[in-house]
Amino acid sequence: MKIIPRLLFAPLIAGFLWLTPAVSFADSNFVEPITENLRQDGFDVVNIKRTWLGRILIVSRKAGALREIFINRRTGEILRDKTFPHQTGSQMPGASGMGAS
Repeated sequence: MKIIPRLLFAPLIAGFLWLTPAVSFADSNFVEPITENLRQDGFDVVNIKRTWLGRILIVSRKAGALREIFINRRTGEILRDKTFPHQTGSQMPGASGMGAS
């Protein structure tokens, strides 16, 4: 009888850990207004992800410009908003694994 709960415990914990980042990211009400403002400014949102430091990174681009916005996912504070010159076909700064922030 004790083996069955132990067998169920590991997948339950694994599932919880797998879903936790997605749930906390989805609960953030900070991303939607920022992405909407980017779209109104003519940017296409390329990528939204969580960094290894737990920040939200929004990467967007429009003709000749690439923009990275880092947000504190708990407070909604914009930690960094930087625009880079961008040429078609060049590597995007936010496209790799990104360790900085």
